[in-house]
Amino acid sequence: MHAAAVSIGGRSRGDSRQLRQLQLYRHEMHHFVRALHEYIANEVVTVSWHEFETGLGQDLAGVDDLRQRHLSYLHKCCFRSELCACDCQLFTMLFYDA
Repeated sequence: MHAAAVSIGGRSRGDSRQLRQLQLYRHEMHHFVRALHEYIANEVVTVSWHEFETGLGQDLAGVDDLRQRHLSYLHKCCFRSELCACDCQLFTMLFYDA
């Protein structure tokens, strides 16, 4: 009898190994996404937002000045997230130039 032919709970041992490997890959991907999310939330957005709020404490010349400061905030977030310039343009187009 071959090891792959022996059934464990309706599954062969080969399927069990594949399932275990799939679970390990899933866990690694989940860990990577969580770590990236934590980095962006704590090191990018929080720091950039604090700088943006500090800038709002200074005199604003009007809505255009506010818009310019917000654009600067978005570009800082893109730069600190290590996105390339084309990604920043796409981000700005999608979320700001509506």
